[in-house]
Amino acid sequence: MSIVSSIQQHKELIRRVLFLAGLLFVFSLVWKSWEEIRNLLESVKPMLFILSILVGLFGTLTVSVFFNRLLAKNGVILSDRLAVKIYLVGQIAKYIPGKIWGIAYQISHVAGAKAATGVVLANMENMFIVIYMTSLTALILLSIFVEYFYTLGIVVLGIAGFLFIYRTGIILRIVKLLLQVIGQQNFAPEAGECKKPGYIEGFVFCLVFCSAYAFSYILMLEAVFDHTYSEAFIYIALLSVAWIGGVLTILVPAGMGVRELIFVAFASQVIPEQSMESVVFIAVVTRFWQLIQELTIMPLLFFLRSEKQTLSGSDLN
Repeated sequence: MSIVSSIQQHKELIRRVLFLAGLLFVFSLVWKSWEEIRNLLESVKPMLFILSILVGLFGTLTVSVFFNRLLAKNGVILSDRLAVKIYLVGQIAKYIPGKIWGIAYQISHVAGAKAATGVVLANMENMFIVIYMTSLTALILLSIFVEYFYTLGIVVLGIAGFLFIYRTGIILRIVKLLLQVIGQQNFAPEAGECKKPGYIEGFVFCLVFCSAYAFSYILMLEAVFDHTYSEAFIYIALLSVAWIGGVLTILVPAGMGVRELIFVAFASQVIPEQSMESVVFIAVVTRFWQLIQELTIMPLLFFLRSEKQTLSGSDLN
Protein backbone atom coordinates (compact mmCIF):
# COMPACT_ATOMS: atom_id res chain seq x y z
CA MET A 1 0.00 0.00 0.00
CA SER A 2 1.40 3.41 -0.98
CA ILE A 3 1.83 6.27 1.50
CA VAL A 4 -0.83 8.36 -0.29
CA SER A 5 -3.44 5.59 -0.20
CA SER A 6 -2.61 4.89 3.44
CA ILE A 7 -3.17 8.55 4.31
CA GLN A 8 -6.47 8.55 2.40
CA GLN A 9 -7.63 5.46 4.23
CA HIS A 10 -6.83 6.87 7.69
CA LYS A 11 -7.37 10.58 7.00
CA GLU A 12 -10.09 11.03 9.63
CA LEU A 13 -7.87 9.50 12.31
CA ILE A 14 -4.93 11.64 11.15
CA ARG A 15 -7.02 14.81 11.34
CA ARG A 16 -8.19 14.03 14.87
CA VAL A 17 -4.68 13.21 16.02
CA LEU A 18 -3.29 16.42 14.49
CA PHE A 19 -6.07 18.48 16.07
CA LEU A 20 -5.37 16.98 19.50
CA ALA A 21 -1.63 17.45 18.98
CA GLY A 22 -2.20 21.12 18.14
CA LEU A 23 -4.43 21.52 21.19
CA LEU A 24 -1.79 19.94 23.41
CA PHE A 25 0.82 22.23 21.88
CA VAL A 26 -1.23 25.31 22.82
CA PHE A 27 -1.72 23.98 26.35
CA SER A 28 2.01 23.30 26.64
CA LEU A 29 2.75 26.89 25.63
CA VAL A 30 0.44 28.11 28.38
CA TRP A 31 1.97 25.76 30.95
CA LYS A 32 5.55 26.80 30.23
CA SER A 33 4.77 30.51 30.35
CA TRP A 34 2.13 30.47 33.08
CA GLU A 35 3.91 32.81 35.51
CA GLU A 36 4.23 35.67 33.01
CA ILE A 37 0.77 34.95 31.65
CA ARG A 38 -0.72 35.28 35.13
CA ASN A 39 1.08 38.57 35.73
CA LEU A 40 -0.08 40.00 32.41
CA LEU A 41 -3.67 38.88 32.99
CA GLU A 42 -3.78 40.98 36.15
CA SER A 43 -3.15 44.14 34.10
CA VAL A 44 -5.75 43.53 31.35
CA LYS A 45 -8.05 46.46 30.58
CA PRO A 46 -11.42 44.66 30.52
CA MET A 47 -13.51 47.31 28.74
CA LEU A 48 -10.94 47.71 25.97
CA PHE A 49 -10.69 43.93 25.63
CA ILE A 50 -14.49 43.60 25.31
CA LEU A 51 -14.52 46.40 22.73
CA SER A 52 -11.88 44.56 20.69
CA ILE A 53 -14.09 41.45 20.70
CA LEU A 54 -17.11 43.44 19.53
CA VAL A 55 -15.12 45.07 16.71
CA GLY A 56 -13.78 41.66 15.67
CA LEU A 57 -17.29 40.22 15.74
CA PHE A 58 -18.49 43.10 13.57
CA GLY A 59 -15.78 42.17 11.06
CA THR A 60 -16.98 38.56 11.05
CA LEU A 61 -20.57 39.65 10.45
CA THR A 62 -19.37 41.84 7.58
CA VAL A 63 -17.67 38.84 5.97
CA SER A 64 -20.85 36.76 6.45
CA VAL A 65 -22.90 39.33 4.52
CA PHE A 66 -20.19 39.49 1.86
CA PHE A 67 -20.33 35.67 1.68
CA ASN A 68 -23.95 36.00 0.55
CA ARG A 69 -22.80 38.21 -2.33
CA LEU A 70 -20.40 35.45 -3.36
CA LEU A 71 -23.24 32.92 -3.17
CA ALA A 72 -25.32 35.12 -5.49
CA LYS A 73 -22.30 35.48 -7.75
CA ASN A 74 -22.31 31.68 -8.03
CA GLY A 75 -26.03 31.32 -8.68
CA VAL A 76 -27.27 30.72 -5.11
CA ILE A 77 -29.81 33.28 -3.89
CA LEU A 78 -30.36 33.41 -0.13
CA SER A 79 -31.62 36.08 2.23
CA ASP A 80 -28.89 37.89 4.16
CA ARG A 81 -30.30 36.51 7.40
CA LEU A 82 -30.01 32.88 6.30
CA ALA A 83 -26.61 33.43 4.66
CA VAL A 84 -25.25 35.00 7.87
CA LYS A 85 -26.55 32.05 9.86
CA ILE A 86 -25.00 29.34 7.71
CA TYR A 87 -21.70 31.24 7.48
CA LEU A 88 -21.47 31.63 11.27
CA VAL A 89 -22.25 27.95 11.81
CA GLY A 90 -19.44 27.18 9.37
CA GLN A 91 -17.04 29.22 11.52
CA ILE A 92 -17.90 27.15 14.57
CA ALA A 93 -17.79 23.86 12.64
CA LYS A 94 -14.19 24.48 11.51
CA TYR A 95 -13.04 23.07 14.86
CA ILE A 96 -14.54 19.68 13.99
CA PRO A 97 -11.93 17.38 12.40
CA GLY A 98 -12.60 16.99 8.69
CA LYS A 99 -13.09 20.66 7.61
CA ILE A 100 -16.16 19.71 5.56
CA TRP A 101 -18.93 19.90 8.15
CA GLY A 102 -19.49 23.64 7.85
CA ILE A 103 -19.85 23.39 4.06
CA ALA A 104 -22.04 20.29 4.45
CA TYR A 105 -24.35 22.29 6.72
CA GLN A 106 -24.49 25.14 4.22
CA ILE A 107 -25.30 22.77 1.36
CA SER A 108 -28.22 21.35 3.38
CA HIS A 109 -29.94 24.75 2.98
CA VAL A 110 -29.94 24.72 -0.83
CA ALA A 111 -31.56 22.46 -3.40
CA GLY A 112 -29.97 20.91 -6.45
CA ALA A 113 -26.48 19.95 -7.55
CA LYS A 114 -25.73 23.33 -9.14
CA ALA A 115 -26.66 25.18 -5.95
CA ALA A 116 -24.47 22.83 -3.89
CA THR A 117 -21.64 23.48 -6.32
CA GLY A 118 -22.24 27.22 -5.95
CA VAL A 119 -21.88 26.93 -2.17
CA VAL A 120 -18.56 25.08 -2.50
CA LEU A 121 -17.19 27.59 -5.02
CA ALA A 122 -18.34 30.56 -2.90
CA ASN A 123 -16.46 29.11 0.08
CA MET A 124 -13.31 28.67 -1.98
CA GLU A 125 -13.49 32.20 -3.35
CA ASN A 126 -14.26 33.60 0.11
CA MET A 127 -11.17 31.91 1.53
CA PHE A 128 -8.89 33.37 -1.16
CA ILE A 129 -10.40 36.85 -0.84
CA VAL A 130 -10.13 36.93 2.97
CA ILE A 131 -6.49 35.84 2.69
CA TYR A 132 -5.95 38.68 0.19
CA MET A 133 -7.62 41.23 2.47
CA THR A 134 -5.69 40.02 5.53
CA SER A 135 -2.41 40.29 3.62
CA LEU A 136 -3.37 43.75 2.34
CA THR A 137 -4.13 45.01 5.86
CA ALA A 138 -0.82 43.72 7.19
CA LEU A 139 1.07 45.30 4.28
CA ILE A 140 -0.66 48.65 4.83
CA LEU A 141 0.29 48.66 8.52
CA LEU A 142 3.92 47.77 7.79
CA SER A 143 4.19 50.42 5.04
CA ILE A 144 3.46 53.13 7.61
CA PHE A 145 7.00 52.59 8.95
CA VAL A 146 8.45 53.44 5.54
CA GLU A 147 6.57 56.41 4.07
CA TYR A 148 2.95 57.57 4.10
CA PHE A 149 3.11 58.02 0.33
CA TYR A 150 3.77 54.28 -0.03
CA THR A 151 0.91 53.55 2.34
CA LEU A 152 -1.47 55.58 0.18
CA GLY A 153 -0.25 53.78 -2.93
CA ILE A 154 -0.75 50.36 -1.32
CA VAL A 155 -4.25 51.33 -0.18
CA VAL A 156 -5.27 52.50 -3.67
CA LEU A 157 -3.69 49.56 -5.49
CA GLY A 158 -4.93 47.10 -2.87
CA ILE A 159 -8.54 48.24 -3.17
CA ALA A 160 -8.28 48.29 -6.96
CA GLY A 161 -6.88 44.76 -6.88
CA PHE A 162 -9.68 43.61 -4.63
CA LEU A 163 -12.36 45.12 -6.89
CA PHE A 164 -10.75 43.42 -9.89
CA ILE A 165 -10.83 40.06 -8.09
CA TYR A 166 -14.35 40.61 -6.80
CA ARG A 167 -15.89 41.89 -10.03
CA THR A 168 -14.13 39.68 -12.55
CA GLY A 169 -14.09 36.50 -10.49
CA ILE A 170 -10.53 35.72 -11.55
CA ILE A 171 -10.03 33.35 -8.63
CA LEU A 172 -13.17 31.47 -9.56
CA ARG A 173 -12.01 31.20 -13.15
CA ILE A 174 -8.72 29.71 -12.00
CA VAL A 175 -10.61 27.21 -9.81
CA LYS A 176 -12.87 26.25 -12.72
CA LEU A 177 -9.84 25.86 -15.02
CA LEU A 178 -8.20 23.54 -12.50
CA LEU A 179 -11.42 21.55 -12.22
CA GLN A 180 -11.54 21.21 -16.00
CA VAL A 181 -7.95 19.97 -16.02
CA ILE A 182 -8.87 17.15 -13.62
CA GLY A 183 -11.97 16.28 -15.63
CA GLN A 184 -14.64 18.03 -13.52
CA GLN A 185 -15.73 20.60 -16.09
CA ASN A 186 -19.39 20.40 -15.00
CA PHE A 187 -18.48 21.41 -11.45
CA ALA A 188 -19.67 25.01 -11.83
CA PRO A 189 -22.94 26.95 -12.14
CA GLU A 190 -23.92 28.22 -15.56
CA ALA A 191 -22.96 31.82 -16.29
CA GLY A 192 -26.61 32.81 -16.80
CA GLU A 193 -27.42 31.95 -13.19
CA CYS A 194 -24.81 34.25 -11.71
CA LYS A 195 -25.36 37.75 -10.31
CA LYS A 196 -22.55 40.21 -11.00
CA PRO A 197 -21.46 42.12 -7.88
CA GLY A 198 -21.27 45.92 -7.74
CA TYR A 199 -18.29 48.22 -7.27
CA ILE A 200 -19.76 50.18 -4.35
CA GLU A 201 -20.54 47.16 -2.17
CA GLY A 202 -17.08 45.76 -2.94
CA PHE A 203 -15.40 49.01 -1.94
CA VAL A 204 -17.45 49.21 1.29
CA PHE A 205 -16.62 45.63 2.21
CA CYS A 206 -12.91 46.21 1.57
CA LEU A 207 -12.89 49.32 3.73
CA VAL A 208 -14.95 47.82 6.57
CA PHE A 209 -13.05 44.53 6.67
CA CYS A 210 -9.59 46.13 6.73
CA SER A 211 -10.66 48.66 9.37
CA ALA A 212 -12.38 46.12 11.62
CA TYR A 213 -9.52 43.64 11.29
CA ALA A 214 -6.83 46.20 12.14
CA PHE A 215 -8.68 48.00 14.94
CA SER A 216 -9.83 44.81 16.66
CA TYR A 217 -6.21 43.61 16.90
CA ILE A 218 -4.94 47.04 17.94
CA LEU A 219 -7.51 47.24 20.74
CA MET A 220 -6.77 43.70 21.92
CA LEU A 221 -2.99 44.23 21.98
CA GLU A 222 -3.41 47.51 23.84
CA ALA A 223 -5.89 46.01 26.32
CA VAL A 224 -3.67 43.06 27.25
CA PHE A 225 -0.11 44.16 26.52
CA ASP A 226 -0.36 47.97 26.46
CA HIS A 227 1.51 48.00 23.14
CA THR A 228 2.12 51.18 21.21
CA TYR A 229 0.70 51.48 17.70
CA SER A 230 4.07 50.80 16.11
CA GLU A 231 4.52 47.62 18.16
CA ALA A 232 0.94 46.55 17.44
CA PHE A 233 1.42 46.98 13.68
CA ILE A 234 4.37 44.58 13.66
CA TYR A 235 2.55 41.98 15.74
CA ILE A 236 -0.58 42.23 13.59
CA ALA A 237 1.51 41.54 10.48
CA LEU A 238 3.10 38.51 12.15
CA LEU A 239 -0.25 37.25 13.43
CA SER A 240 -1.66 37.65 9.91
CA VAL A 241 1.10 35.48 8.45
CA ALA A 242 0.42 32.88 11.15
CA TRP A 243 -3.33 32.98 10.47
CA ILE A 244 -2.80 32.45 6.74
CA GLY A 245 -0.49 29.53 7.50
CA GLY A 246 -3.18 28.00 9.71
CA VAL A 247 -5.86 28.43 7.02
CA LEU A 248 -3.69 26.74 4.40
CA THR A 249 -2.98 23.80 6.71
CA ILE A 250 -5.79 21.60 5.47
CA LEU A 251 -5.35 18.60 7.75
CA VAL A 252 -5.45 20.48 11.08
CA PRO A 253 -8.90 21.84 12.08
CA ALA A 254 -8.82 25.63 12.69
CA GLY A 255 -5.01 25.49 12.32
CA MET A 256 -4.84 24.47 15.98
CA GLY A 257 -1.23 24.77 17.11
CA VAL A 258 0.00 25.61 13.61
CA ARG A 259 -0.78 29.32 13.86
CA GLU A 260 0.84 29.54 17.27
CA LEU A 261 3.97 27.71 16.11
CA ILE A 262 4.34 29.95 13.03
CA PHE A 263 3.85 33.13 15.05
CA VAL A 264 6.34 32.14 17.76
CA ALA A 265 8.92 31.13 15.13
CA PHE A 266 8.62 34.39 13.15
CA ALA A 267 8.25 36.73 16.13
CA SER A 268 11.34 35.35 17.87
CA GLN A 269 13.36 36.20 14.75
CA VAL A 270 11.77 39.55 13.85
CA ILE A 271 11.64 40.88 17.43
CA PRO A 272 14.53 39.11 19.20
CA GLU A 273 14.48 41.57 22.13
CA GLN A 274 11.10 40.19 23.24
CA SER A 275 11.24 37.31 25.69
CA MET A 276 9.97 33.93 24.53
CA GLU A 277 7.35 34.02 27.29
CA SER A 278 5.92 37.31 25.96
CA VAL A 279 5.77 36.00 22.39
CA VAL A 280 4.12 32.77 23.52
CA PHE A 281 1.58 34.72 25.56
CA ILE A 282 0.61 36.86 22.56
CA ALA A 283 0.02 33.69 20.53
CA VAL A 284 -2.09 32.09 23.27
CA VAL A 285 -4.11 35.22 24.08
CA THR A 286 -4.84 35.76 20.37
CA ARG A 287 -6.22 32.22 20.08
CA PHE A 288 -8.28 32.70 23.27
CA TRP A 289 -9.53 36.07 22.00
CA GLN A 290 -10.66 34.56 18.71
CA LEU A 291 -12.35 31.66 20.52
CA ILE A 292 -14.35 34.16 22.58
CA GLN A 293 -15.49 35.87 19.38
CA GLU A 294 -16.63 32.54 17.96
CA LEU A 295 -18.42 31.60 21.19
CA THR A 296 -20.17 34.97 21.05
CA ILE A 297 -21.56 33.87 17.69
CA MET A 298 -23.69 31.19 19.34
CA PRO A 299 -26.22 33.59 20.95
CA LEU A 300 -26.57 35.29 17.56
CA LEU A 301 -27.57 31.96 16.04
CA PHE A 302 -30.46 31.79 18.50
CA PHE A 303 -31.94 34.95 16.97
CA LEU A 304 -31.38 33.63 13.46
CA ARG A 305 -32.77 30.15 13.99
CA SER A 306 -36.41 30.97 13.23
CA GLU A 307 -35.87 31.43 9.49
CA LYS A 308 -36.04 28.20 7.52
CA GLN A 309 -35.35 28.90 3.89
CA THR A 310 -33.98 26.66 1.19
CA LEU A 311 -33.18 28.26 -2.13
CA SER A 312 -31.51 27.29 -5.36
CA GLY A 313 -31.09 30.04 -7.93
CA SER A 314 -34.44 31.79 -7.81
CA ASP A 315 -36.48 28.74 -6.79
CA LEU A 316 -37.82 28.38 -3.27
CA ASN A 317 -38.49 24.87 -2.00
